[in-house]
Amino acid sequence: MQILNKLILGAVILAASSVLAADAVQRTEANNGNLIMEDIPAIPDQIVNDLNRFQNVRSASFRDWTENGQGVYISTRFGDVNQIHRVDMPGGARQQVTFYKEPVGGVSRQPGGRNLIFTRDTGGSEFTQIFMLDLADGST
Repeated sequence: MQILNKLILGAVILAASSVLAADAVQRTEANNGNLIMEDIPAIPDQIVNDLNRFQNVRSASFRDWTENGQGVYISTRFGDVNQIHRVDMPGGARQQVTFYKEPVGGVSRQPGGRNLIFTRDTGGSEFTQIFMLDLADGST
């Protein structure tokens, strides 16, 4: 009988300690509107800052050759939108050619000429226009 009392007392103590331990754990919940996270620790700001170096990268797309055939025109994101850049040699620095608030779309060099033809719309209107850029003076 004494052993049974000790077992019952041990079970009661074990149950009470697990209830107290569960209350001691701080429960967290975050809801960003798309996802509810329960008991997930917050991500430290340093990790977010370190990962931004790898997540915010720029790609460049080949668009056409320069008039002399030695360099290329590329489009790459500058700020928030794609712009046209000229690169004169392999490994060379890019030189920005367009400076618009809206992204530049397709790009081609004028056949037999030095001007660039490109497309662009305004404010995401999907009303794309074709422009000709005179590279000598930068006018469209």
